[in-house]
Amino acid sequence: MDENTTQNKFDEMQLSNRYKIAHQTLFVSLGLVFLNGLISERITWATPAIQSMIILVITMSYFVTFAVFKDAYILGGNKSLKSTFIFNLVFAMIFVALIVYHEVSDGSSGLSYYFENGVISNSFCMPILAIFDVYTTIILGIKLLIEKKKNAEE
Repeated sequence: MDENTTQNKFDEMQLSNRYKIAHQTLFVSLGLVFLNGLISERITWATPAIQSMIILVITMSYFVTFAVFKDAYILGGNKSLKSTFIFNLVFAMIFVALIVYHEVSDGSSGLSYYFENGVISNSFCMPILAIFDVYTTIILGIKLLIEKKKNAEE
């Protein structure tokens, strides 16, 4: 996407907010990596892949939350917000259905499936992604309700 297309979708305030949020997200990410390094020196709490995924999900959640509530959308306009909400809702339902199916079809697994020797295993990948998708869907839903209320008052 070239700069002219981006300029057409977003105004100066939105672009400025997005850049600020991205900059803050970078520092949050660096802080989490540093904190994880300090914690991992003493204890192993998850596999390296899951540690990385959790750090990414936290930083993505930070970015998405601030981008949505400071009107620095990743996509342009209210119509895109609705379609993104529906898209995330569908994927959240699919993620949750897959996790429930896995738990029901393999009745003996339970929480031991997600932990090996007291460490969060790579099996926890799907629930992490499901949590992020459900969280994003909730954030978008809240923003849609705020926008709907604001439009009704006008």
